[in-house]
Amino acid sequence: MSTVPTLPGITSTVVDTPRLKMHMLFSGPENGTPVLFLHGNASSATYWEEIMLKLPAGFRGIAPDLRGYGDTEDKLIDATRGMGDWVDDLIGLLDALKIEKTHVVGHSMGGAVVFGLVSAIGERVLSGTVVNPGSMYGFGGTKDVNGTPCYADFAGSGGGVVNPDFPKLMAAGDRGSDNPQASPRVVMNSFYWKPPFVPAREEDLLSSLMSEKVGEQKYPGDFVPSGNWPNVAPGNFGPINALSPKYVGDSVEKFIGTASKPFILW
Repeated sequence: MSTVPTLPGITSTVVDTPRLKMHMLFSGPENGTPVLFLHGNASSATYWEEIMLKLPAGFRGIAPDLRGYGDTEDKLIDATRGMGDWVDDLIGLLDALKIEKTHVVGHSMGGAVVFGLVSAIGERVLSGTVVNPGSMYGFGGTKDVNGTPCYADFAGSGGGVVNPDFPKLMAAGDRGSDNPQASPRVVMNSFYWKPPFVPAREEDLLSSLMSEKVGEQKYPGDFVPSGNWPNVAPGNFGPINALSPKYVGDSVEKFIGTASKPFILW
């Protein structure tokens, strides 16, 4: 099912949920304790495979391609809901798989989704592990430890802050290294791990990066002009807008206020 080759011990399938068809990677016994892995931006479930294979005996690794990524059905992300579309997709996925409770692990953007999932269904989360998670105050456009926006229109966050050459090269399937600021391969090898390290699966991981859905309403998303630096404010669609403090600024209150409080490893 996966357009990116998988490692031995990883199975790939598509799960039909009430909201969309989600591409999934699985490891471990079907009756094992579930561990749900959530990837970050410009990646997919592929990035979790090595970790999934290292789970102790008795655990079931479950890694979806989130909405907007990988081989999951191509549907728009309503950024005005913050983490809402991803959270609702995952609740639908857990229901479709008949999983009552699960451990959840998230990296980067996926970590921000973990916070949203705990806030929504904390009683179904056995534990949450976040690795370099996105801030609960949002990505960009804030100025202090309290998440205060720099400007009333949240300028400095949203789809307009992304280097436009990066998604263009992603959409073109550019696997070269000609652009030192925007070539997907250069970005991956410069920021995903510490140079000069290059992983054995570099080509598969690059394919995963470029599997993100690109477009004005996809990645990086739309934006509106602003009179405030850097002259762009968030729009209404796509993952980078969904991460804007305009739409997730109340995440801390929701997270702290949830009735069920599972253990969190940060």
